[in-house]
Amino acid sequence: MKVLALGGTRFVGRGIVEATLNAKHDVTLFNRGTDRALFPAVPRIIGDRTKDTATLAAQDWDCVVDVSGFRPSEVRPVARAVHDHTQHYVYISTVSVYETPLPPGAGEDAALMRVEASIPDTDPRSYGGLKALCESALRASLGDRLTVLRPTVVVGPHDYTNRFTWWVQQIARDGKLPVPDRLHQHVQLIDVRDLAAFVVRVVGRSEERRAALAAVLRTRPMPVPNPAQLRRQLDEVRGRRSR
Repeated sequence: MKVLALGGTRFVGRGIVEATLNAKHDVTLFNRGTDRALFPAVPRIIGDRTKDTATLAAQDWDCVVDVSGFRPSEVRPVARAVHDHTQHYVYISTVSVYETPLPPGAGEDAALMRVEASIPDTDPRSYGGLKALCESALRASLGDRLTVLRPTVVVGPHDYTNRFTWWVQQIARDGKLPVPDRLHQHVQLIDVRDLAAFVVRVVGRSEERRAALAAVLRTRPMPVPNPAQLRRQLDEVRGRRSR
């Protein structure tokens, strides 16, 4: 299957591209070329997705996987360029699109954030709100050829955010760390490799293209471990590895 991956060299995008290549699909990358050493054998189109999208219309794609679209102004040009040249568009969104607080057991049809496209990046609602606007813009352009995936907190190899590994590293070094106010709050983590494997399954079903929306998460949310619990878990892992 011929797949166009937008982005594809950092964390989630990298994991998806690796899994897609391992599944023997033909992948082409479209990005700004900031990391050309990664995937050197994979065809690459260099450009800015807001203004250099004409080249995307020069080929037909069985599926487009979009990991790097964060604002409506970034997804609309791509959607226009591939509109007549793809069967299926998979947009990697986020669980942060939902209005908060999100009640336990809420489904994909829960209320979404509503923000203006001009919202500043410093606003804590900007990430989820802009992703929701991107979903809407893509759906208006592509209709039932769009699949939206909304992952929860993604962790795993090549995570540059350090939002989960920092805690693990601090405890492993016996370092001091702040204690969250709400020790019993829940979080849903997903390993980037599991997310990538799911994306590959979705890509493989592109010939059945139909409108779809899925939150990608663990079957059950898990409580955030407090420092003592996390230390015990780390000690167990280190004990198993030393055997």
